[in-house]
Amino acid sequence: METIVFFPGCMPISIARHQYRAERKLLKKLDIPFIECPEFSCCGGGHLQDADEVKFLALNARNLVYAERHGRLLVTGCSTCYQNLVRTAEALKDETLRSRINRRLNAAGVDDYRGIVEIRHMLNFLASPEIFSLLENLVIHRKEQNIMPFYGCHIKRPSTLLPENPDGNLEKLLTLCGAFIRPMRDPYVCCGFHGQITSPKTSNALTDAILNEAAEQQCETIVTVCPLCAFNIESRSMQNDRPRPKIVPVEEMLLKSMRR
Repeated sequence: METIVFFPGCMPISIARHQYRAERKLLKKLDIPFIECPEFSCCGGGHLQDADEVKFLALNARNLVYAERHGRLLVTGCSTCYQNLVRTAEALKDETLRSRINRRLNAAGVDDYRGIVEIRHMLNFLASPEIFSLLENLVIHRKEQNIMPFYGCHIKRPSTLLPENPDGNLEKLLTLCGAFIRPMRDPYVCCGFHGQITSPKTSNALTDAILNEAAEQQCETIVTVCPLCAFNIESRSMQNDRPRPKIVPVEEMLLKSMRR
């Protein structure tokens, strides 16, 4: 199997280290060779492009350049990183814009961005036929529990831009773990993370709706595919008196279901 370039994003290596550790352990358990570039930086979250589109593109192009040095496949478990990297790769198909961004990169001592790296979300990578077959040999059914799968919005929207369709992939992996799935009405709804500063009331309302639905479904666990969603939902749940569901990244769920 080819070596993948693993892009963790800044959330998993800071306040969501449990997901970061689970991702690395899972790749090792699957014997998937990977490299993590020390030069990687923040993708700009969901805000930098609103302030300066050129800086946003240059920042993400820089990350892609370092990925290009080591492989042809970049995999990230952060939906916001995934969206921003894909958005940059798509924008820089324009040769004039790419030349402009490359001049900025060169001025900072960085190579040209060539556009040769495929960008995939960790969820879709794990659910792909080749990797799923490896998981089937390692994952065993644990005690069944009520689980609500939550995708969040950045893994799929805008659908006209993002190249992968994640529909059913999270359920596929959770079924392998023996989970009793309680589907959401809309598992791609926004969790409110990016509105925490500009519109906290709206953000809290969005997050509360997710927690309320989990309570209605009597779910012990919400399984997520994005560290920003996980952090936001867990933080909000700690502010309420209702019973708190566990917020677990899918990588950790898989790891806990594997043979020891």
